[in-house]
Amino acid sequence: MESLLVLMAFCAPMEENSYTRARRITRVRLSVLELKLEREFLMAASGTPDSPEWMRARIAQLETELESAKAARDMAVSEQQVLQTAHLAEQGARREAMTQKSAAEATLSRNKVEQDRLHSDLEQALAQKSALFNDVNDLRGQLAAAEEKLRLANSSLDQSSHRSERIKTLELESEAAQDQIHKLQLKLRLHDTNSDPNKPDDTGGKIKELKSKVKQLKFDLARTHEQLGSTQKSLESMERKYSSSRRKYENTKAKLGTYKARLENEQTLLIKLKDTLTPAAYQSLGATHETLGAFLSAIGLPSVDEQENAGAKEESD
Repeated sequence: MESLLVLMAFCAPMEENSYTRARRITRVRLSVLELKLEREFLMAASGTPDSPEWMRARIAQLETELESAKAARDMAVSEQQVLQTAHLAEQGARREAMTQKSAAEATLSRNKVEQDRLHSDLEQALAQKSALFNDVNDLRGQLAAAEEKLRLANSSLDQSSHRSERIKTLELESEAAQDQIHKLQLKLRLHDTNSDPNKPDDTGGKIKELKSKVKQLKFDLARTHEQLGSTQKSLESMERKYSSSRRKYENTKAKLGTYKARLENEQTLLIKLKDTLTPAAYQSLGATHETLGAFLSAIGLPSVDEQENAGAKEESD
């Protein structure tokens, strides 16, 4: 009977903790002792010898068994108190473990949010860097075109200066030729007054030659003036283009400086983000996750991955 009751106590549901199981075993032991004493009392009362010696021996035996039962009871009570203390300590440790688990999960969640934010900032910075590179290349092309226009304008200015010098030279030559004609005409008049009419003279031929030369110079001068007018118009147009190109050049140069500054800032930010998202940071997050899993496994709780898998399974069911 005693063995059967103890076996029943040990066959209690496995969901019970050690404290509840110990209390059940203690109650079973006390019940066994009570049944044993009751059985022996009944056996003694039904047809046993009633001599004083036997009674005294029986009383001594019962007292001994009673003391043993009391000792067993005291031991069971002591074990119960120890188990209760252990149970309270286990509950405190479990609460502490749950608190640490919640704190670790919150830290892991914050790290994940921060990591996602840094990834987003990094992708945005890379996109801005690519856009800035494209803008810088476009501005460099515009700057090269403006410099080419400036070069053409400077070349036109040089040509205009050369033609102006040519006009001045022709004007000086024309004035010199007219002076020579005037001098020859004076000589001719003086010669007609003082010379012999029968003496041949070639002064008229020289005058004709000089007049022809002056005519050619005037023609060249008129043509050069026309070229100068055309060149002047071209020059004015080139000056307008030059002014426009100069303004574009200055604006492009200013934009290029601004974009270079922005590009340097973006590169600095990109370097900072890359330094932040180092492999050590990923390893640190992994180590934190592994430490949390090992801690939960040590206290008998499922890890975060197992909880997520279980939650996903329940949702799918």
